[in-house]
Amino acid sequence: MSQRDSDLLRLLRVALQRGDPVPERVLSDAQAAFSHRSREVSAVADLTSDSVLDTDGRHRVSPGADLGARFLEFHHEDLTIRLEVSPHDGLLRLNGQLSTGGVAELRVARPSGDTPVSITAQHTFTTKVAPGPLRLLCHFPPPMPPIATTWTVL
Repeated sequence: MSQRDSDLLRLLRVALQRGDPVPERVLSDAQAAFSHRSREVSAVADLTSDSVLDTDGRHRVSPGADLGARFLEFHHEDLTIRLEVSPHDGLLRLNGQLSTGGVAELRVARPSGDTPVSITAQHTFTTKVAPGPLRLLCHFPPPMPPIATTWTVL
């Protein structure tokens, strides 16, 4: 290793030691989300649109800013999930619509556990959640595998 490489590594070590530590809440949420992953889910509906992000995935506004409603869209093959998130009495109200019928069960997955959500005949749903990380789990009749959205922080 050259002297220049050694100097660069030393500078990198110093820079990393000066960095802010990851907040404990972020670490615990990440560990809980990782431990809560589902082995039964083999398909993921990716986030394709989020009203608070620009096309490069950067926040248009500061995270946590009061924007009123937030609109998200997830997609996997024939399934599209549209979601409106709005503040409601200290919680978040999720109003959603599934592009297809046939979802036998819908659950909101949080690091702390899953909660079932009722689906109407028009493929819509409404529920309230606390702010934080979540994903939606769509269970279909066999043999179709469950589909989960990507984890999203609301």
